[in-house]
Order: sequence, then C-alpha cells, then structure tokens
Amino acid sequence: KIFKKMLLLYMSIISIGGWVSAPVDCGNPPPLDNGDTTETLKNRYSHDERVEFRCQNYHVMEGEPFKTCVNGEWSGDMKCLKPCTVNKNSLNNHNIRFKYTYMNKLYAEHNDEMEFACKSGSPVAGSHMRVRCLDGEIRLPTCQ
Repeated sequence: KIFKKMLLLYMSIISIGGWVSAPVDCGNPPPLDNGDTTETLKNRYSHDERVEFRCQNYHVMEGEPFKTCVNGEWSGDMKCLKPCTVNKNSLNNHNIRFKYTYMNKLYAEHNDEMEFACKSGSPVAGSHMRVRCLDGEIRLPTCQ
C-alpha cells in the first residue's frame, strides 16, 4: 500500500516535469563595503528571505537596499558610493577657496557639486570652478 502511494507520487512528479527539490537556505549575506545591515544578522536565512542594507554617513546607495536568499545564493546588487572630502591642504595646493563659505573642510555626497573661487590670480586654462563628486573622486580646479 505504501509502495503504491509512493509510486503514484513519483509518477505525478514525473508527469509535471521532473523532481522538485526543496529550496536551499543561505548563510550570512556578503558584506557591503561602506555599509551595514539594518538588523542583526542571523545564522541562516530561508529561501526568499531578504536583508536590508544601508550606507554609512555621506555615502549614497546605488541599487536597491535588499539582498534576497534565492535557493542558497544571495541576489541583489548594491554599492555605497563614496563622498568627496576637500580640506585646507587641498585648497592651498590648488590656490582656491570655497566660493560660498569660509570653512576649511567640506564633504560632498556622490553627484553633489562644489563651487570654488581663486584665492588670488585666475583659473588655469581648462579649470572649471564648479565640479562634481563622483564616487569619492573630485577634480579640483587650480588657480595661478
């Protein structure tokens, strides 16, 4: 009797396209550079369970904030884009100052713009006084 039930189950599975295996759990999600999870990590995650991430201060998330356990593998791509820092040494090296503030150090998030003025002299040819932060990189203008 048990054999017949198992045979019927086997034939049902075969008739709908083959064996169906149970989804596989995941361990901890991979770490996010310059970011962290919004909740305490667990040792195991079930199939379709997701974990939310956030970026550190001044970092901007590119992509969705979730990674999802899919049959033993984590899916979901995200990146924390770095801020730009301009300090007194950088300003002095380029003979520039911030145009709208007298501060000696500013942070700009990814894709933010900063505007500068010459301390003395004029901009070197090709220097733009308004520049954009791109993932931690900023091309400072130079004045003569």
